[in-house]
Amino acid sequence: MTTRPHTSRVTAGEYHYKIINQPVNGSTRPMSQKLRAAIFDTIGHDLTELRALDLYAGSGALAIEALSRGAVSATTVEKDKQAISSIRANEREMGVSLGINEMSVEEFLEHESTKFDVIFMDPPYAIYSDTIAERATNLLTKGGVLIISCSSHQPLPKQMGAASMVKARTYDDTQLAYYKHS
Repeated sequence: MTTRPHTSRVTAGEYHYKIINQPVNGSTRPMSQKLRAAIFDTIGHDLTELRALDLYAGSGALAIEALSRGAVSATTVEKDKQAISSIRANEREMGVSLGINEMSVEEFLEHESTKFDVIFMDPPYAIYSDTIAERATNLLTKGGVLIISCSSHQPLPKQMGAASMVKARTYDDTQLAYYKHS
């Protein structure tokens, strides 16, 4: 039996309907178009002049969605080699720059000081960590938002550093939580 790679498309904006290449080795869990659309329905579709960070980027789909909606920059963090190949292929095919950081999220957070307006955090469910999420909030601008995608069974705190949970929704086995920096 052969397996087809998961394919999805950009849900809106400048790159609407363009195909997002996904890693073929099964080492990442691609976020569905439905969940990506739900995120941008919540945070807004106009990200003009905002800076986005995609932690555990996989294919870079969330970073691409942010650029498609006007983000001035999108930075990705991913250590899986197959996923990085997908990110590079998506950069070429869409004609964008995704600021690829080939390292673990922990290593990135330890050394990065740039502030971001929107941070996406979509780790494999088994390795989700409140500690890493709280460290990510240190990179938020005032008023910036951290969006966490994790198991619907994962308990999440109401406060992460200087960011407070403003919304949480469950979609099947996935929970999306939004933390805003005060």
